Amino acid sequence: AGSWLSPPHMLPDLHFVEYAPELFAEMRAFVGMDDQAYISCVCPKDFSFIEFTTNSKSGEFFFFTHDVQCMVKTICREEVNSLLGLLHNGYMEHLNSDEGSLLTRIMGLYEVQLPWFNNGRPQCFIIQENLLAGCGANILERYDLKGSRLGREAKDGDIVLKDNDWAEGGRKFGFPPPLRERLGRLHLRDCEFLATSGCIDYSVFVVAFSRGSTDSLAVPAADEGDVVGGFESGATIELGLTDSDAMEGAAAADQGANVAAQRSRSYARKGPRMSMLLSLEDKSEARPGRRLWETLKETPWRRLRGDRPMHRPSAHGPFEGSGRLSYAIGIIDFLVPWSARKRLEFAYHALRCDAFEASVNPPWMYARRQVKCMGNSW
Repeated sequence: AGSWLSPPHMLPDLHFVEYAPELFAEMRAFVGMDDQAYISCVCPKDFSFIEFTTNSKSGEFFFFTHDVQCMVKTICREEVNSLLGLLHNGYMEHLNSDEGSLLTRIMGLYEVQLPWFNNGRPQCFIIQENLLAGCGANILERYDLKGSRLGREAKDGDIVLKDNDWAEGGRKFGFPPPLRERLGRLHLRDCEFLATSGCIDYSVFVVAFSRGSTDSLAVPAADEGDVVGGFESGATIELGLTDSDAMEGAAAADQGANVAAQRSRSYARKGPRMSMLLSLEDKSEARPGRRLWETLKETPWRRLRGDRPMHRPSAHGPFEGSGRLSYAIGIIDFLVPWSARKRLEFAYHALRCDAFEASVNPPWMYARRQVKCMGNSW
């Protein structure tokens, strides 16, 4: 039968939810992808996703789109709540500000349910930009850097290397001072935002490839008069926050996470589940994400969007380093919240006297450690 929401299809038991569609459409517009380009990327005719394996411990599934421009990743309900919290804390404004950001751009948040898929349980997934898309065929190394050293080495056969592999190889980017300072500033700003939002366990994903293998991305240059902090090798880098600021930020993050969780539960309890075959007379009830959009559409970033171009160069590179290498750099996997389970994991490592070396740490401690680690490598 179909409806104004979608054309007819042969899956009467399919339930599909798109969260905050207008918000993510704005995000896609900022990276130069309109609705038609997005549909052609994610679901063209006669297409199939490209599955790939990782050494991630999350157990989630990853797929590339057919043109390798985007990546599809399944996420758990806890990460959905975290993403909704990030939206309320200014994720869109942060990414689209004039300063820029190394955070990967999430293009959409969805939920799907089918009787024969995932044991009939709803499965959430995100679509995000693929950092490998502009690296060409000459990729040499890939690194997942958290700033932790405990158990952070790749196993035999792993494609993605980790912190100990980076340190033992004596790796440095070798960026020129202006670029080193700008990237250090972007990373510091991103870590402060994630710590304020109560997120942990994120990584700096680094792709090294031979120079000249891509010309599709442009290096964002610092504006004249920008004030940036220097990051010298071996220097100790501190976040510009006092302990009281950190405590207030952590409390705000907990409050924001609770609000997001309550809102998500409210969606599940009260909000209608959108069926692709369901005809709705009241369009305001079509998508749970519409209510989230209504609360955010008047925020300052929306009023500022007319003053900046809708498509800007990629913030992820390529950046030219030493040894005729170029790098694509981005922060990934930033939807893990500082939850009760993570607090217990941190307490367990504290009893073993290796808490600060372990991957899991409280948000502000995690941020400080990663900023210090990357500050010694820029």
